[in-house]
Amino acid sequence: MEKPRIIKTKMIIVIRDRNFEMVQTSGPFFDLSVLSKINEGTEKEREEMKLIAHGLPFDACLKEVAHWHIDKTKAYNILGYVTAYQKAVEEISTLIGEEEKPKRSRSTSKEDSDEY
Repeated sequence: MEKPRIIKTKMIIVIRDRNFEMVQTSGPFFDLSVLSKINEGTEKEREEMKLIAHGLPFDACLKEVAHWHIDKTKAYNILGYVTAYQKAVEEISTLIGEEEKPKRSRSTSKEDSDEY
């Protein structure tokens, strides 16, 4: 009988949203790209993903995404920036909340009837 072949493939995680993309590089680290306008205000204007960071941990990527959501046409004092940052974090959190969550089956036993 022939021995089974083991084919090693590198599995990577890619997280995409309309404004950003995170691509796993190795272990828990990701390259981060954000949607940017190229040739803004010209006839050749277009949007494409621009790589802004290499090898960031997941939580650092989310912090960068929140920073990129802040309006950069304004000048902020510290309180204004923190408020805008918190609003951006809340917007990102709603993206997580919009994902379909797995449904739990309801138990039919009497003692578990109030729990999911």
